Parts: sequence; C-alpha cells; structure tokens
Amino acid sequence: MRRFAGLVLVPALLAGCGSTVPLATQSQAAGGLSAPGSVQGTAPSGTSQLPGTSAGGASTTGSNGTSAGGVQPGAAVPAGSTTSAVSPQGVRSSAPLTIGVVLTKTSNAESFGVSTNNTVTEQKVDDAVIAGINEHGGLAGRKLVPVYASTDTGSSNWDTDFAAACATFTQDHHVVAVLGYVFNYVQSFERCLATKGIPHLSTAFNVPDRPELAKFPLQIDLVVPTIDRRGLLKLENGAADGVLTPKSRIGVITDTCPGSPTSLNQVFLPKAKQLGLTVAKVVSVSCPNGNADSSSAVGTLQNAVLQFASSGVDRVIFHASSEGPALLLFSLSAESQHYRPEYVVSSLANLDALHSYVPAAQISNIHGYGWMPTQDVPPSAYPKPNALQARCLGLLRSKKITPVAGTDFAYAYEFCESVFVYERALLATGGDSTGTKVASAVKALGTSFASLTNEGGSIFSADRPDAPRFARHLVYAATCKCFTYTGPTRTIPTS
Repeated sequence: MRRFAGLVLVPALLAGCGSTVPLATQSQAAGGLSAPGSVQGTAPSGTSQLPGTSAGGASTTGSNGTSAGGVQPGAAVPAGSTTSAVSPQGVRSSAPLTIGVVLTKTSNAESFGVSTNNTVTEQKVDDAVIAGINEHGGLAGRKLVPVYASTDTGSSNWDTDFAAACATFTQDHHVVAVLGYVFNYVQSFERCLATKGIPHLSTAFNVPDRPELAKFPLQIDLVVPTIDRRGLLKLENGAADGVLTPKSRIGVITDTCPGSPTSLNQVFLPKAKQLGLTVAKVVSVSCPNGNADSSSAVGTLQNAVLQFASSGVDRVIFHASSEGPALLLFSLSAESQHYRPEYVVSSLANLDALHSYVPAAQISNIHGYGWMPTQDVPPSAYPKPNALQARCLGLLRSKKITPVAGTDFAYAYEFCESVFVYERALLATGGDSTGTKVASAVKALGTSFASLTNEGGSIFSADRPDAPRFARHLVYAATCKCFTYTGPTRTIPTS
C-alpha cells in the first residue's frame, strides 16, 4: 500500500471508525485481550452454563458449518420469527429474538487501494456466532434471528445510511435490540431506536460525552469511554507520569462532533487549569458527515501544525471523536517541517495499526493511555484468551472459521462482547427483551463481566453509559518496534 493511501479515509476515520476501517496494517492487531502484566478479568459466574460453553468457558458447539441465515434489508422475516412474537416491547417467552446488526462497508478504502486485510467478512463472523449460540438453545432460551442493515464509509451522506438502517430495524422488521459496531455516532439513528424502545449495546469507537448520551438511556457503550473520560485519562495520567508539566505548552486538536465542544469547555479545559497546565492553542476540525469532507479535514490538520509550531506548542493532545488518522496526518506534516512535539493519545489512536506509518523521528514522542489491547499492542503481547474470548473463538471454529487478520479478531470480539452482554441481561430479566428492562439489567452487572475487549474487565452501573474501567501507559519500544504497556494499571477517571 502506498504510504499516503490511507489519507483518503480521513473523514470516515475522524468519525471514529476504529478497527473496522483502518489502514492495511490493521491486520497486525490480532485477538488476545490483555497485555502482559495487565489486570485480567475473570469469567462471570454462570459462564459454564451459557450456551456454547464448557465448564472452562470454551465452546462445545458442533462442527456444522451452517450460518444463522440473517435477514437482509427488505427481506421477509423467516418463519418462526413473526414480528408479533418479538415486538420491541418485549416478550417473556421462548419466541425468537430478532436483533439488528449494522454492517460497515468501506468503499472509499477499496477505491483507493486500501485494504482492511480481513480473511472473513463481518457478516460471516456474525452469522457464525449466532448460529453457534442458536444450536445450544439461544440466549436465555430464545434463539436469535439477525436483521442486517448496511452503512458505507464512502457514502456522501452518512445520515442517509443510518436513517435507512433504522427504517430496516423499525419498519421493515421489528428488532428488539441493536448489537455491535457502528462506524459513527449519529443522533438521529439513536433517537429513532430510542423512540421505539430499542436498546443499543454498542461497540462503536466514536463515543460522545455523558450529557449527549444521557439523551438516549437505552444506548450503552461497551468498549470505549466517553470523550470526557478519555480527556481526563490523558490529562491526569500525563501529569502523573511527568509527560505534562506546568512548563508544557499544550495544543489541542478537537472537533465539532456531538459532545466534543461541551466536553472540551466543561471538562477538559477546567481539568487542565486545575492541574496547573497551560493550553496554548486549540484547533477544531469540522465534524464530518460523509466522504466528501476529506479536503477540509486534511487542510485543517495541516494548518494546525503551523499554528502550534508558531505558538511554541510542545505537547499535542487529541480531544476528539477519533485520534489515529488525525495523529498520522499531523505527524507527517509536522515532520516535513522538522517540528517534533510530544503527543498524548488514547486507544483511539490505533497505535499498533498506525505506528509503522508515523515518521521515525515522531514515533518515540507518542505517549498513549490505553484500555483496549487489540488497538494498543502487537499480537505477541497478548496472553492466553480468557473464558469469554475462548468461547467466542470456539463458536467461530465450530463453523470452520479461524480468525487470522486483526480485523477478523476485531469483528469477532466486538460482536461477541455485545451478544454476551445482551445474554447476561436476558438471563437477569428471565428472557424479557423489553428495552428498559434490558438496559437496567446491563447496568446492574457491576464488575461481573470479564470483557473480551477492555483492559481488566468492564464496569457497569446505573449512572454511567460506558463500560471500560482501567488503562495503562503506552510507550514505543525500539527493541520490538512496537508500542508496549508500562507502569501500573490505573482506573479511568469519571467526569
């Protein structure tokens, strides 16, 4: 792949595409879930009794290679899954559960020769997980029927894609929940689901602030903290580690996406002042809403290099819906001008995937604070899979799918995360899929869910919309030419 080929993905990636739409090197991010020395979560009580698991948490599903037979947009719902039996209001019965799953196409990547390097499609992974679960009785005794809706990072207007997706879920079919990854946070999409009482257990990377999420209490973000918590994580830990000091002159890259301005002004900047830190310059990128917004985003980031250099900025922090592509663009432009500040980022910087594209003179200046090992460190740093990870991989193996590329593992772990959390909620409600009851049951999980994705497990409570719990400092190690965790595991601050 050409060195700059990934820059065409700027608008999609700025919207928080995370592991689904990376540069080609994303294939390096494989599937174990904690780096050496990290806090490893334990399997939740009752794991051995969940469908598709043995006493040790590994899959015991058969070798049948059939798929779940998901419903494509506009297709008829299969027999046995009538909408009256699976209404959004919930049914306490053994009737099938029709769930919504959003698929992400990356036509802009394909057009410019950028590959996600996956060896299996997102839908095949989803179908395999669902089929394996269904063969063992479903979730809480209820089998799953997936309805798929498509979005595309290459679309000229992402809102249009998400409006069509919600129509598929609420008009063409009547799903009881939406599970898994979406590449962008779209207010109208969340409002559409909320109006119908449909919970959204999301593994999206673009997560706004707490006030924004409070508008949609049925949305719970499983693998990424709110932007306000991400900001506090970088400021507090950067100060604790001496990366940020009162002598530092900080430049902030932010955006105008939902929640970002409020978080910046009400959480980030006040915390910086409290810590005695100087924010010398703030540059804001317009929130993208389609592939056509590329030129504006690139121009703003390149101009930020000039502004920061002339203002004496020696520390750059990304307080935005996405970090990796902005870091890459900024560092490339900075190096061309021999400007080498230090950077403070989070797991959203996708350091394991992007580090080989960052100029060598810039790479050692990056400090990360990460909670998501699949984005932070190379596969060689991952330990043996925990019980939930083993279960997920076992479900895939039972359908003759063996993840190879990092994107394969990302598809699997993120989807399994949402399905297994939903399962725990249904067990708590006795199989009742009513949206409010499901959301309450998820938030009542506390620290009992080990997580397939989050460092040290997840934490749920009634007053929080996101689940990540711990993070660690990341630095570049010349010996392995990779990022590695260092120092203690710390709790991600709460705003």
